Amino acid sequence: MEKAIFPLPAVAAKLKKSFIEVRLHTDNAERLDAKTYAQNKQLQKDMTNSSANPYFVIYDVKTGTVLRKKAGMLFEEKFLKFLRDGGAD
Repeated sequence: MEKAIFPLPAVAAKLKKSFIEVRLHTDNAERLDAKTYAQNKQLQKDMTNSSANPYFVIYDVKTGTVLRKKAGMLFEEKFLKFLRDGGAD
């Protein structure tokens, strides 16, 4: 997603215009020290009840509410649909 989908012009524009991106890396233990990796995995599980990767969460910081979430790889149109209205189909 980071290399193939996020940089696409339509996706990048939507993310920049409407979202503050926060990325929690939980898929590569070699990239992180053991403590950070364990903390990231636990935070993901606490927020989503899942350890799936990738996992997307749209969170409203004003209300502290998860607006929508989705596990799994999404290609451009489905990811844009998720960003717009939470749908992936």
